[in-house]
Amino acid sequence: MLKNPTAVAVLNFFTIGLGTFLHGKRPGLGLLAFVGGSLLRYEEVRIGPALTGVLSIHWVLATAGMTLLGIGMALDGWREAKG
Repeated sequence: MLKNPTAVAVLNFFTIGLGTFLHGKRPGLGLLAFVGGSLLRYEEVRIGPALTGVLSIHWVLATAGMTLLGIGMALDGWREAKG
């Protein structure tokens, strides 16, 4: 079990849900968030300008959404690990 709130928050921001999974209090939620977040991150990269050469509104929205999701998961993980 990962007890450090900062480590849980950083993991949750960069790998949506992994910090929650490793913390162990809500492993099911963490695993689902990690798998779902990974699929969304894959799609975000796939439609990004680095691969397509086009800066689309879909990519901008996907990036903004993933950033907000990462911030939310980081705050939730930090609070959960803090106790």
